Amino acid sequence: MEMIELALDELGPDLSVLKEDLMEQGKRHADMYGVEPSMLSDMTSAVISVLRDQPQAQFTEEDEKAWQDVMHLFTFYMRLGMENSESGKYTHGSDELVLSQYLQH
Repeated sequence: MEMIELALDELGPDLSVLKEDLMEQGKRHADMYGVEPSMLSDMTSAVISVLRDQPQAQFTEEDEKAWQDVMHLFTFYMRLGMENSESGKYTHGSDELVLSQYLQH
């Protein structure tokens, strides 16, 4: 959760710092821990589950949708970092193409 908190602090109109940090996290997770892109959806589910299960939380469907959007953005850039990892296991289209598809989501 610490990584999520740090990333949230970087949200704003200029996502360049956040993008770089998330890409580095993706690369590190692929190279050091063997994380594969398919595992990132489990991370999203886990984060949302933890937030939903907080005793003091009043976690609405709107909150869940917002968190899904945030986590989709986070995992998008982590996947790009995985593409550049030493393992070289993951490839996809250009950053701009995939981000434009995300924005249409």
